[in-house]
Amino acid sequence: RSNEYKSYLRACSEMSFQYEEEYRLAVELVMETANIFLPAFHSVKRNVQTKCCPTDLVTETDRKIEEVIRNKIRSRYPDHVFIGEETVSEGGGCVFGNSPTWIVDPIDGTTNFVHRILRQ
Repeated sequence: RSNEYKSYLRACSEMSFQYEEEYRLAVELVMETANIFLPAFHSVKRNVQTKCCPTDLVTETDRKIEEVIRNKIRSRYPDHVFIGEETVSEGGGCVFGNSPTWIVDPIDGTTNFVHRILRQ
């Protein structure tokens, strides 16, 4: 996949658009957090909790990935707003304004993740 990623980055380097820098960071974050997601996906041990109801699941991996993404965005763009699914569900604020806003669901499909169902 490393070669695919390099090809993808080469293609991105030829693109130019309004949020190009932010887009590149998003791609970088996907690649970085894959190093957290994939070992956790294949691991037997999972710490699974529920949020508002028995079918609304959250794992340590959700929280860790969201933390990595939040920290990297805040360090690169301190004036941007970050709204994370896990942070908001745990009582964190959700404020919209005129600043650029990142809305993040760290693992889209936590139930599939918990049951090791990988969509291709």
